[in-house]
Amino acid sequence: IDVTAPSTPGTYYIGFFAGWMYSPDEVASNDHPPRYGDGDDVWDMSQSDWESVVRYGRAPEGAFYPMPGRAVRVVVQGARKLVIPRGGMSNVVSWKYLYDEYPSIGWNKNLTFDDSGWHIGRTPFGNCLFRRTNLYFRDLYLRKVFVVDAIPRAAILSIASDDGVEVWVNGKKILNDISGAHSANYWNYRLDVTPYLKLGENLLAIHVRNLGGNAYFDCALVLESKSLEEIVLDFVIGRFNPDIGFSDDYMDATFYATSILKALESIDILEKDKLIEWILSQRSIHGDFGGWQYYALKSLSNLGFELDAESKENLIESILSRKCEDGSWCTLQVTYEALEELSLLNALNRVQDWSKTVEFICSLQAADGGFKNYIDEPRSYLEYTYYAIRLLYILNSIDKINKNKVLEFIISCYKNGAFSNRPEEAERVDATFWGVKSLEILNSLEKIDSSRVVDRIVSWLGDKGSFGYLGWDYYAVMTLQTLGKLNKLNKAKLISNVMLHENPISGAFKSEWGTPCIVACALTTPCTAAWALRILVNLKMLDRIDVEKVKQLILNYGFDVRYYQFMEDMHCVVYSLKILNALHYVDDRKILDELLKHQSDDGGFKVYETCGEPDIWSTYLAVDTLSMLNMISAVDKTKIVNYVLSLKNPDGSFRFSKNAEWCEVATPLAVETLILLGESRLVDEKTIDFILRSQRDDGGFGDIFNTYLSLKVLDYFKRLDKNVLTKAIRYVLSLQNLDGGFRWREGEMQSSLSSTDYGVSILKQFAADFASVLVPTLIEEYPVVRVDVKPRVSAVRIDGVHYTRERLPLTFESEGGTSHTFQVASDARVADYGNGTRRVFVGWYEDGKLISSEPSLTLVVNRSMNLEARWETQYFITASTPYSSVMGEGWYSEGSFAVLELQDREVGGPLVRYVFDRWEGLEPEDRVLGPGIVSVYVDGPRVLRAVWRVDYSRVYALAFILFAGAVAAGFLVYSRRRRSAPAAATVAVAARTPPSGEGAQPPVEKAAAIAEAPLDPLRAELREYENYLRRLESLRAEGKVSERVYQALKKEYEARIEELKKKLGIPDTK
Repeated sequence: IDVTAPSTPGTYYIGFFAGWMYSPDEVASNDHPPRYGDGDDVWDMSQSDWESVVRYGRAPEGAFYPMPGRAVRVVVQGARKLVIPRGGMSNVVSWKYLYDEYPSIGWNKNLTFDDSGWHIGRTPFGNCLFRRTNLYFRDLYLRKVFVVDAIPRAAILSIASDDGVEVWVNGKKILNDISGAHSANYWNYRLDVTPYLKLGENLLAIHVRNLGGNAYFDCALVLESKSLEEIVLDFVIGRFNPDIGFSDDYMDATFYATSILKALESIDILEKDKLIEWILSQRSIHGDFGGWQYYALKSLSNLGFELDAESKENLIESILSRKCEDGSWCTLQVTYEALEELSLLNALNRVQDWSKTVEFICSLQAADGGFKNYIDEPRSYLEYTYYAIRLLYILNSIDKINKNKVLEFIISCYKNGAFSNRPEEAERVDATFWGVKSLEILNSLEKIDSSRVVDRIVSWLGDKGSFGYLGWDYYAVMTLQTLGKLNKLNKAKLISNVMLHENPISGAFKSEWGTPCIVACALTTPCTAAWALRILVNLKMLDRIDVEKVKQLILNYGFDVRYYQFMEDMHCVVYSLKILNALHYVDDRKILDELLKHQSDDGGFKVYETCGEPDIWSTYLAVDTLSMLNMISAVDKTKIVNYVLSLKNPDGSFRFSKNAEWCEVATPLAVETLILLGESRLVDEKTIDFILRSQRDDGGFGDIFNTYLSLKVLDYFKRLDKNVLTKAIRYVLSLQNLDGGFRWREGEMQSSLSSTDYGVSILKQFAADFASVLVPTLIEEYPVVRVDVKPRVSAVRIDGVHYTRERLPLTFESEGGTSHTFQVASDARVADYGNGTRRVFVGWYEDGKLISSEPSLTLVVNRSMNLEARWETQYFITASTPYSSVMGEGWYSEGSFAVLELQDREVGGPLVRYVFDRWEGLEPEDRVLGPGIVSVYVDGPRVLRAVWRVDYSRVYALAFILFAGAVAAGFLVYSRRRRSAPAAATVAVAARTPPSGEGAQPPVEKAAAIAEAPLDPLRAELREYENYLRRLESLRAEGKVSERVYQALKKEYEARIEELKKKLGIPDTK
């Protein structure tokens, strides 16, 4: 059986017998709603049969689809494999990690490296934003092993980090930006790592360095079976409906669709996993869904998906953090969404007292009984009245308002079986929903004729069974569900219309902007078509859509008077027809006449012809439209130029309008307008320099549109250098989403046709090869340099970059043979702390060997090395003494010995002398080396005190001498007298003298005793100096005294010992 195998992802109904494609309406016409309930007409094709159809264009042999069977349903999906989802999309992505310590060699190279001692954590890591592993780090090392079953067309590795990273895939280094300084964004880095993958197990190793402030890391790896151009093509095709045109995916549209299908008990017809993945992909780096959070949580609830506990807690904290002091979330509508979100998260009990919130709600009730959105709003509306009633019901406080007064207002909005938002306005289906739901909460549905409401809604749905707009279909279904009348719907038609809005690639739902009853929304249709067509032209894939069908849709837009009211629509219609080579269908004169209706007297153009002031955006659109039609000469060019120049500021920038503040995009728009007018000569250097200065650290010039315009201008004036372009391309790539589209700016998560148009335009016009831009160049493995300061008393500069002490030791790779300058970040070699402590720079050491004593060192690095800048800690050692002076005072290295010596041990006059006695302030480690000499162990600032004693020995000696003289004189006188005495007396005296040996001391012994007395102090001193000498030898052996001091003291001690021995008559034994 021959069939045509669809190649674009989507849901297809293939005619089983005829071999041609059926539309969903054709299948449904045979009493079988597509993808709804059980039936006999449509058979789901098995996975294996589907693969056969896609590969060979036919069902496999033996496939049996019995009668009756009009068609088989084939679901073609994009072959994308999310190998490593980012942490915001999955709570089970685990990594092995180590932080703030350098891992063993091989951690980033070897698949079998033993990381059993590493921690296990889940992305995101960090101390800010949404994280699953709460961790503050300076250096984070991560390993993950993953399996590849088949080498993909593209393997996109995306990294969000605060700050820089380096990456290895299977041991090959592909990114080296470890010194990059930036906050985390989705994404800081996007790389195509396909060339570095292998079948089977692969190793991804990442090093993240936090340069200060917050720390963060998240990562994703997606394997694509299609080229990057084909992925973008799918993005565009998924947003195309041949009968309606192009439109973007929206979270609110997804909420409306899932709510309708759930109410109709048909939610299972959706590819839930794919749709859930799309919803989760819209989470920001903060873990929330931004302005679409209410719709995202409602959609997930409709799909039966519950967020993990960490994600829920993060959302709860985020919601509660925005609560104002008055209990509100600023306005009634935002308060309604916040409480509905808390209710979905089962977290209303996290606020113990809701009384302030109730007071805020009640304060918004107007005199007519209705409610306003904020206190200063002049009128009440049924929409806000419903929000107030719903909130008070949730908070069990419905009795806090005057029920009768509220009912009066609600009923005043009821007429012709429906409700309006205000009594004087026309009925609407959304207002009807608000009115019916309010009455249901107030138990007052009997006040209206429910049957008339049902009839009115059914009449609105018409024969088609749908408004053609998901939002209004939602309100219709919810109203009928409230009234218990879902059976009044044509479910098959309604579901079929709902599914027409499905994006078959993303699974999300598109808003229908082409419905005649939604005039305001319909105004954007020409623009979405123009953006989509330009993407396809840039991709050279315009033939992948039905060009004639698109042309007819554009021509329909062009002949609709509504599109002349809005400047951008006229521009987009002309631009689209130019792409389609169909400008001959345009009525040039009519376009010119309509454009001139938008022009003001000063030459500028306005968005709307009837209101607003001229601005540079509308002026640019008008000029570009005229340029495409070759009609610049038909307008007063000078007048337009003067208007543009009137917006110029003194710094070269331009304002958005005369009364508006500065706007980023205004300057490149003004320059582009002057170029189109042929007046580029009026653009001066100040303006170009201003645009160049507008490039941010992330490489962008604000948002993706401003980046596109800025690059065009710089390229036109030949000022687009390689560095500016490289940074800009990297910025653009960081904005690409999983669905292939591009975001408008960092922080947003939703892709759009407009931002994708500008992203593709940049890549195609300024990048040589769209696909190769993402492929990183293999980085050669270079020598590793480890730099440290010991002790860490100073920062360092490496090639002029300052690194604080907290970031040491610093390890980096150096390209072989590269010269680097290492410098101690200190103005002086000596750092004096003022308390007897200082540090002195010693020098640079390589692997423990001194290589330079200068603070600045320049090396050619051709091998791995450990560099240390060493500082020596020194302490001041001093001593106080009342007499003499101390030698050896000064700065000494920590752990050494300082020798202090008194210059004189004895001072004074000829009689009274001062003699050194001892040192005070000694510690156990200190050693006395001799009289007045001490060895001090240096472990801090030290102050010793020399203690002296007074020596009166000379006074005593003089007194003794004087006394002895007096005695001798007296004895002499006595002797003389005795010689003159009679002989008898002499005889008598002799007779009394005892004989020899009877008590008389022998003359020799007496002389020896007299001689021995003065020798005792000399012997004591000799023994003391011999002890000094032995102690000095011991200190030298222990290394506690320098060789210089040792030799000096030894010489002194030995000389004194020799002198004492001579005095004592002891022979020298040398």
